[in-house]
Amino acid sequence: MASYKEVVVTSDFSGQFWNCCMWDLSTGSTLRLFKNSTSASGTVCAIGQDYLISAEPHKPLIHVWDLHGKEGYHQHIVAPGRVSALTITSDGAYCIGAIAETMLVWQICTGELMTKVSRHYQAITCLRVSDSGSCLISSGEDGLVFVWDLGRLLNSVMHSKEADDGDRKSVV
Repeated sequence: MASYKEVVVTSDFSGQFWNCCMWDLSTGSTLRLFKNSTSASGTVCAIGQDYLISAEPHKPLIHVWDLHGKEGYHQHIVAPGRVSALTITSDGAYCIGAIAETMLVWQICTGELMTKVSRHYQAITCLRVSDSGSCLISSGEDGLVFVWDLGRLLNSVMHSKEADDGDRKSVV
């Protein structure tokens, strides 16, 4: 991808024309098309300036496109269930996904599942990380909104890994 200052990424739920399309904000021209799948609402995210990631709306698949690689080439990651929301931390270190009422936090560089947290009573519909990267916000069909201290959430997982056999624990 050339050095464009600002781009807009749109997605087409039907997948009729493309899954995602990257547009030059200043000219309105198409820079790149991402095809061969569809994206669930609230799952299209950028991992820094290198990758675009989204989840299938009806399948347990996550798609990853290399923004600097060959156009049309992308990888599929099988998720443990249908992903209803997805977000990336601002530093690109963690990917947080929602499957039903459970949040899963993966470390991007290793792919390791760091923790699973279930506090919602119905499916999670939206995940966001604060601009500072310190808080994770989740909301769901149950009408609840939770604000999580991301550092504390990950830190408690590290301590529990050291204290016992490495099982992940839910943390409030």
